[in-house]
Amino acid sequence: MEKKLINLENVISDVLVESPSFSFHCAHFIAYKGFKETLHGHNYNVSLKIKGYIQDDGYVIDFSILKDAVKKICNKLDHHFILPIYSDVLKIEKVNNNIKITCEDNSEYSFPEKDCIKIPIKHSSSEEIGHYIIEKIIEEIDLSYLKSRKVNYIEICISESPTQKAIIYKYI
Repeated sequence: MEKKLINLENVISDVLVESPSFSFHCAHFIAYKGFKETLHGHNYNVSLKIKGYIQDDGYVIDFSILKDAVKKICNKLDHHFILPIYSDVLKIEKVNNNIKITCEDNSEYSFPEKDCIKIPIKHSSSEEIGHYIIEKIIEEIDLSYLKSRKVNYIEICISESPTQKAIIYKYI
């Protein structure tokens, strides 16, 4: 019987990594014109999916590369207050070693600077945090490496709870 090698030249594969260790625990509040939530926290969980073409080594990309990137980013976020530095309704100031936040309704918060993670987003929603995480994953793994592996799509699912999730994706 003749054995024929399967042609994988034009086959796109999904690679998904999930783990209980892909989690971070943060405080935040959403604020936009005329609205401000109370300060609260979530136990966020993240999963990562990429799409691409199987390479000569049999992989789209090694799972360990993806897992290491997600863990590193989750660890950096863990146990911080998420500070959306591009908010259009929060006045953010550094006062000594603290971050002072004045809200549209003139309420104020003060956090030790070391307890804040400053993220270049407008709102600390799961959607915007998710976009930040995607960009950090691409930066961590390196865009040129992802492209060399013919990865063309990246997606994360970020959940605040078992019933509240945001799925964010990007073509690269």
